[in-house]
Amino acid sequence: MEQYKNEIKELFDKEFIEKLYFDNILIRENWAALHYRYRREDKSTKEKTVGDRMQFLKFEENNGILKIIASWTQ
Repeated sequence: MEQYKNEIKELFDKEFIEKLYFDNILIRENWAALHYRYRREDKSTKEKTVGDRMQFLKFEENNGILKIIASWTQ
């Protein structure tokens, strides 16, 4: 999870990413699948792109609080 956090920090240092809206969210047991649209802009070149993504999250409950323990983005 620490590697994921570092990679995300590096990405956001280079790009501005905005989630525009969610198309679908599916939840089953301790998994969630999110399909969303996004817009991103490279901070140095100002190049803009739009697209859609799938993100998969795995949760774990700890003392009544749900925490994300794994995340994959496609």
